[in-house]
Amino acid sequence: MYCRNIVAVLIFYGLIHCVKALCEEFKLKINKDMRDIDLWKQLCAGDKNAMKKIYDNYAKVILQYGYKICKDRPVVEDALQEIFIHCWEKRKTLPEVFHIKSYMFTAIRRKIYRKMNYRPEWKSLEENDSGFFDPGFNINNRFFHNTEGDKKLIDKVRKTITQLSTRQKEIVYLMYFEGMDYEEIEQIMGIKYQSSRNLLSKALKNLRDLSVLVLFISFFQ
Repeated sequence: MYCRNIVAVLIFYGLIHCVKALCEEFKLKINKDMRDIDLWKQLCAGDKNAMKKIYDNYAKVILQYGYKICKDRPVVEDALQEIFIHCWEKRKTLPEVFHIKSYMFTAIRRKIYRKMNYRPEWKSLEENDSGFFDPGFNINNRFFHNTEGDKKLIDKVRKTITQLSTRQKEIVYLMYFEGMDYEEIEQIMGIKYQSSRNLLSKALKNLRDLSVLVLFISFFQ
């Protein structure tokens, strides 16, 4: 009985810790969203400092996403520059934006695809498409040793990830590594809300077990 009580107390405090962590995360997200809204309004009003802050805050992560879509780095870098030039020149007619990162991800994805003359086709979730998405993970040596068991585990993770379709790799990346929600993914990938949910579900089924997913997440750089 005593042990059961101890376990119950530990679970209770664990739940409290999780709730507090979620509340803090929610507060941070709200604050970030408010900063994004204010920055975007300042940009639309012609504030050059706001433009610089947006570039400083988001240029690097936008480039990283672009490199995952396109192997040709100069194409990605040109696309980024064109997007920021467009934002400044058309600042008075820009749409209302609540999440700058997802807006910029959408913009650079479309810009790169236009430069590559590529139009992604929506096929069934079981089919791969002709697009390219390189999640770009590296094995972190501090988690593994040069043992036969570790080598087999690494091979398993690599094989599992390779089996994901282009869109499945992208949606897992956007959801778990960039913190996008379904509405943002719908905007970025140009697919309907329910399709994005189905696509993620299919990707997670292909990953099969949570341990592989955790390893997958820990490998991304």
